[in-house]
Amino acid sequence: MNEQQLVADSPPSLGWFGRVGNIFWEPRKVFEELNLRPSWILPWILISIFSLIALQLTWTQNMEAQMEKMRKQPGMTEEQMESIEEKMGDPQGWGINRIIATTMVPLGTLVAMVVVAAAFYFMGSVIGGGNSTFKKNLAISCYSSLVALPSSIVNAILINLKGSADISLSPVLFMPLSLSDTFTYSFLSHFEFFAIWSFILASIGFSVIYKFSAAKSYLSVGVLWVVWMLLASALSNLFGGFIM
Repeated sequence: MNEQQLVADSPPSLGWFGRVGNIFWEPRKVFEELNLRPSWILPWILISIFSLIALQLTWTQNMEAQMEKMRKQPGMTEEQMESIEEKMGDPQGWGINRIIATTMVPLGTLVAMVVVAAAFYFMGSVIGGGNSTFKKNLAISCYSSLVALPSSIVNAILINLKGSADISLSPVLFMPLSLSDTFTYSFLSHFEFFAIWSFILASIGFSVIYKFSAAKSYLSVGVLWVVWMLLASALSNLFGGFIM
C-alpha cells in the first residue's frame, strides 16, 4: 500500500492546533499523523513568538549576567569594561544589540530546527539504514521542540522572581556558582528537565517515522544529544561560559 493510500485510509486529521495540544499528552498519535502529513510551520511560528516574549521579559537579567561574566574574565581592565558596557548599551533600553537579537529569533529558531532535522536524517537514513524523508525529520524536530513553550514561560517566571538569569532545572541546581565556568557544570546543565522532555518526544517521533524499535530510537537520538552536549560544553568552557 503506497503512502497516498495510507493517507486516504487514515483517521481524520487532528488539525494544526490539535497536533500542538496533543504533542504534550499523546505524542505518538501526533507523530503517527506527521508521518502521513508532515508539517512544520506552526511549531516554528509558536516557538518564535514565545521565544520573543521570553527574550523581552528576561533581557535585563540576561544582559546583567553577561556583563558580570565579562567582569570576571582574567585581565579585564576597568577601561575595557567601560568600553564594553558602552557598546552593549542600557540593559533596560532598546539598543542595537536588543534589536538585532529580537529580529534574529525567528531565523535562529528555524536554522536550529533545520540543523537538528539534518542530524536526524543523517542518523536515521544514512547510519541507521532507515527510510524516511527530510520533511518528516523536520516535522519531528519542530514538534519535539514545542517543549520550548512551557519552558520559556517557566524560565521567564523564575528569572523575574529571582531577579537573576542564574536559574536551572538541571543537576547544576545543586552545584556552587563558582563552578559555572567549568566543563562539568556546562555539561550537566544540559540535563535540564525540558531538554530531557524534548529528547523523549524526539525519540518517540524518530521511532514512528523510521519504524525503529524504542531502544534503537532512543540510542540514535541519544548519541546525537550527547555529541551536541559535549560540543556545546567544550565551546562554553573555551569561551568562558558565553556559549551554552
